[in-house]
Amino acid sequence: RPPPPPPPATQHATSEDERQLRERTASLHAELARINEERGEWERDFDAKVRDTYKDLCGSRGGRWCTTPAPGGAAAVPAEATGVAASSPAPSRRGGLGANISAELKVQIDMLDTKLAKLAEDHKVWERALIEHYGLAAPAAEATTAAATTPVPLWADRPNLRWPAVAAWSGTEARQLRGAGEQRGEIMHVNISELEAARWIGALPKVACVTVVPLRHSAKSQIKYVVESFRRQTYEGPKQLVVVYHHDDQAAAEVLKVLADGTYIRALAARGPNEDFPSVTAFRFGAWSADADAVAQWDFDAPQHPDRLRLQLRALALASRPACLLEAPARDGAEERERGVVDLSEGSIVGEASWVAQHWHPTLQEQRAVLEVA
Repeated sequence: RPPPPPPPATQHATSEDERQLRERTASLHAELARINEERGEWERDFDAKVRDTYKDLCGSRGGRWCTTPAPGGAAAVPAEATGVAASSPAPSRRGGLGANISAELKVQIDMLDTKLAKLAEDHKVWERALIEHYGLAAPAAEATTAAATTPVPLWADRPNLRWPAVAAWSGTEARQLRGAGEQRGEIMHVNISELEAARWIGALPKVACVTVVPLRHSAKSQIKYVVESFRRQTYEGPKQLVVVYHHDDQAAAEVLKVLADGTYIRALAARGPNEDFPSVTAFRFGAWSADADAVAQWDFDAPQHPDRLRLQLRALALASRPACLLEAPARDGAEERERGVVDLSEGSIVGEASWVAQHWHPTLQEQRAVLEVA
């Protein structure tokens, strides 16, 4: 939380007070950075354990192990692709591995909660001492009553972001992107400065990025760059990359056996005419298979800014709208913007999962018309 506000203008802090304030703020930031570093180290170790467990669960003993999930949750392991017979550990072994990972995850979460709770309590003690020092503290009885009846927002001076407001769009009277009471054609613009100032309240939504591998020879070498651009995303919440490839594309399948882990990076084989691939069906198949609160279109050939997911999901929550698109640079600059001419990048859409299921049809010429009325 931010440092406490300065004392009233009638009471001037001494140089010693200012020094203590700077030291306390620096100490708080250093402790938060240390906790974050410890969490990052644990996450890297935990990811390695999950991958090792996944290998074990797939019955690997030194060979190629990664499988491609098939529709319906089953795992398809073509014998001609792996060269080895698929095997599975005994049920007791599977249960033991899953129990160990779940137990370790619970212990780590409890430890992190304890550290953050202690840090917050220590900071509250210091805040109370500072307030009392300047004679700003309310009487004990009044403070107790106020605390019991009037909860203080976590970020009282900043916009709050809550995902339930986005997820509840289908229950509102106006189910359009443009919101209630707005005229047709009017788009809500959100500035980056507004998004950076906002803070999440409650659980952050999980987002699934769906990309489709084109049927061309050069796509094989490009897959790793698409995956890397996803890994560089700065979004603070849970995320997943769903890579859909044509079932005849053996080159893409070989690359994805190395890169995909079945959870963080998923690989799905889709069928359909070669000449229509990537198709709207392939994109929607990827979205359907994802277990996420939001879906992002992740065009295979488009560069992705590291802050894209973080800012677009904040925009959804800040505006309480079910979908968000990035604004492409206007051809004639500010003049078109002033006339209300806005060029939206349809390939940058991020939408709430139920809205995506109803209205998202990428690669279709009718998609623009759908966005106008959805």
